Amino acid sequence: MDPTLLILAGAGGTALVQAMTTDAWAAVRDSAARLLGRGDAGRESDALVRLDASQEAVAQAAPGTEETVHAAEGARWSARFETVLEEHPDRAALLRALLSLVEETLGERPGRGGHTQHISAARDAYVAGRDQTVQFGPHTGDGRT
Repeated sequence: MDPTLLILAGAGGTALVQAMTTDAWAAVRDSAARLLGRGDAGRESDALVRLDASQEAVAQAAPGTEETVHAAEGARWSARFETVLEEHPDRAALLRALLSLVEETLGERPGRGGHTQHISAARDAYVAGRDQTVQFGPHTGDGRT
């Protein structure tokens, strides 16, 4: 599978979960169901049921478990998006539209935020962490490399 589609599927799962507790959920939910339904009303209906169950799990997450629930649900949806894109790469445009919808609603790119850390390393360096974006090249100080 094209690595770009894998990245897109991962971003889609993250974005979907981020939108589950926002006012935009209804629009995001419908867009995701259309994508997952692949033009079949039965599949779209099944997707809506799964989306509602997932949203409920995210909304009802017990204190202290939110991050784990979000990660699990995000992984689940990323896998579903990956399956769809593997079978129908042309559906990538719909997933990109879903990401744009979430980005507009949240005012940021899904999966981004938090803080930025700049690390300079030489040969044989190892950096560990979670949810990293790695960019190569000189750091310009303005968010571009």
